[in-house]
Formats: sequence, structure tokens, C-alpha cells
Amino acid sequence: EGTRTRSHMKKRVFAAAPLGLQRNAVLLFILGIVLGLSIGYYLLPSNKLMNKPTSETATRPWKPNHSATLRELIERDIGLALLTTDKPGYQDKNIPILYKTWLKGFEDLVDVVSDSDNKTAEGGVKIHNHMNAARLGCSSTDKQFGLICKNNVMFQKWMFDAPSKSKKWYFRFMDDTWAHLGNLYDLVSKLDHTKPYVIGDKWCHRDGWTYPSGGPGIIFSRGFFDVFNLTEWAATPAKFISTVDDVSLGGYLKNMGVVLLHHYGISQFPPFWPGSGAPVNTLEKMVAAQPWNWPWRPIAWHMSGHSENMYRLHDMIGHLDYEAKPGVEIEPFPPCFCYFPEYHRCIAQKSKIKDCGFWHWDCHF
Repeated sequence: EGTRTRSHMKKRVFAAAPLGLQRNAVLLFILGIVLGLSIGYYLLPSNKLMNKPTSETATRPWKPNHSATLRELIERDIGLALLTTDKPGYQDKNIPILYKTWLKGFEDLVDVVSDSDNKTAEGGVKIHNHMNAARLGCSSTDKQFGLICKNNVMFQKWMFDAPSKSKKWYFRFMDDTWAHLGNLYDLVSKLDHTKPYVIGDKWCHRDGWTYPSGGPGIIFSRGFFDVFNLTEWAATPAKFISTVDDVSLGGYLKNMGVVLLHHYGISQFPPFWPGSGAPVNTLEKMVAAQPWNWPWRPIAWHMSGHSENMYRLHDMIGHLDYEAKPGVEIEPFPPCFCYFPEYHRCIAQKSKIKDCGFWHWDCHF
């Protein structure tokens, strides 16, 4: 009875209130509902994926079949090299982002090959293992920032430096590369490092050879450097009329008969990138397919000069469980095909250029 009386009194008080106050009360009530729904929607996991995180996101704990930690395995088996320049917008802007995302906890394992003595980035971030390639004769004034020469610096270190020679694999990448070191190690740990492997995103040059795109990074085996011919490599740019390091590397591989392995999880363009040709929700579909529903694991993607979006990518991809669901076989090196003399990325046989274009991300699988 008391409850009914209080409710009745509330109605009488509201009815007796001035019309303006009644309207304000109704508006406040509606505003409260809208605000509550908005906050609830934002807290949904799927919506979080669409927003740049406001804090750094830790990579999901890696679950290897090893007793060692991922850091211990990388330190023992894989040499890491980052090629960059001290020109504005490169090492100063990008290296802090790498250190906050996929290189967090691995900073001191990376050799940074640049072209000045500046060993700090934005915010006073210390750059670990910094090397000034200009002191070793590399130009920083050509349009490629001396990348061929910077590759030479790393190649020779990996070939002759005692600690580097003990590594089984090597990963050379750029300051706007995003990578997943757990997936990278999972891939190479299943291969024979004594064989001459080069693994990357294979592109088809219009003049009839292929090359690994340098943006997302390139993986080399110890076996590759055991037979690497420095003389032939030095002559390659002139032979192939190229000052671009990755295109020249493709020429070298052709001359030396080294097979370039194309991995679908290494890509010059992330699947949500403008120009990739992929639907805007491709990445969201990939993330939603848990357990992992694709025949490859993401290893390295090029951010194409937009490293600020690495936070979003890392937040979406870095924490996933990459154990394939039953019936999905991980096939790291399915065949891909070139349509010379066209210039395009190597695409799957079932894909047709007329259907998806030379650049379309979905042509990868």
C-alpha cells in the first residue's frame, strides 16, 4: 500500500510541475538512455576493434612447444635488422611506435641501420644498437636513402660477425613494418635453416622476374648467406638497372637460381588498407574467425608510411590465438602465379586478374 501511495504522489507532483520543467525532465530521461546505450556499445569487444586504442596493448602470451620464452628463442636463432633514415618522419616518428607495439620487450635485439649519429627518437626514446651507415660509405641523399648500401652493411655483418653467424635466420624490415614474432618463429622453426631460403611477399616485375617486396620485411636463412656472392650482388643493380634494394635482390636471386618463397601472411599492404582492394571489413572478418580460419598466419605487414595505424593493427591481430581450427591446414607456401609482362603481386591460381585486379588483397588466397 505504501509503495502505491508513493508512486501516486510522484505522478501528482510531476503533473503539477510547470510545463517547462516537465519537458526538461523528459529530455534528461531520454538523454540518459542514449548515453547509457552509447557507453554500452563502446564497451562491446567488436566495437573496440574499430577504434585506435588509448593504451598500449600487450601481445597475447605465445604458446610454443618449447620450454624457452619467445625472447630467448629469437635471441638465440634470429637476427633482426631495421633499415631506416634520420630524415624527418622516419626513425624519429616510427621507432617509438615499434617499441610500444610488436617490438616491446625485444628492443635491444634489433640492429638499427640509419644514416646519422642521432640515437634518439621522438620523446627522447633511446634507439638501441644504432648504426650510422653513412660512416661506412652509404649515401643518405639518393631517393632510396641508400637502402642497397644499408642492406650491404647488414648482409656483411650477418655473414662475418661472429655472434651473427651463429643465428639460423635473419629478418630485415623497415621502420613502418608490423610483424608478429611468434608467428615468424613458428614458421622458420619448421624449416631447414641450412638451405638457401628467402621468404617474403613475392611481386612480379614486368621484365620477367620476381622479387620480395621490402616494405613488410624479408626473411633469410643461414644457408642463404653461406653461399651469398658479394661480387655478384654488387653488380646486380647495374645489370637490372635498378637502385631499389628489393628489386635488385630479385635480380640477384634470378641470376643465382635461388627460389623466392611467397608467404601469404607477409604483405606489402594490410588487408584493410586503401589501395589494397580489399573490402573495408576484411580484417574484421579475419579477426572474428576464431579459432583461426585461414591457411596461413600473419607474419609481417607493411604500414605504407602510416605507422600511427600500427596501434590498431597490433590491437586487433597481435593478441589472437593462431591455433587453426580442425580441418584447416596451415599451408605457408601455396603456389602463386605471375602474368608477365604485367607488374603485380604474385596471385593465387584460382584468382583472375580481370576479377580482382593486380593489387587486390583477396588475390592472395
